[in-house]
Amino acid sequence: MTIQFEEALKAMKNGKSTRLSQWKEDVYISIQRPEQGDQMTAPYMYVTSKNGKVPWIPTQIEIMSNQWEICKDSKIQKSYINDEVLKLKCVELAIKHGCLDSSDLIYKYVTEDMNDKTFWNISDVGRYSFKKTDAL
Repeated sequence: MTIQFEEALKAMKNGKSTRLSQWKEDVYISIQRPEQGDQMTAPYMYVTSKNGKVPWIPTQIEIMSNQWEICKDSKIQKSYINDEVLKLKCVELAIKHGCLDSSDLIYKYVTEDMNDKTFWNISDVGRYSFKKTDAL
């Protein structure tokens, strides 16, 4: 099934990789979101091929194409965050909300939803978890 670039971009924002149907199978586009301390400071698209990974900017023809597809083996990148760091952040959130006993519950909420969300850095987890913990 092919899609328009807008749909491909949305899929990439959700952690999937996309490609134009006429490209070689090993060529695909993804989005990288830098972590704190990285040299790049803003998200960017990059192309992956047998030659490696390089930043990528779509051409007008690529943007207008309706021949985009989501890569079959594309998986949502659950997290770039170390699990121990995530657990510590959940304890920190529980303390901030005055419910230390709930840190396991916060961790459960966050990790269950990682199938639908991608957390690129610890502040993303914090912002999302605050919304989830308001119900506690």
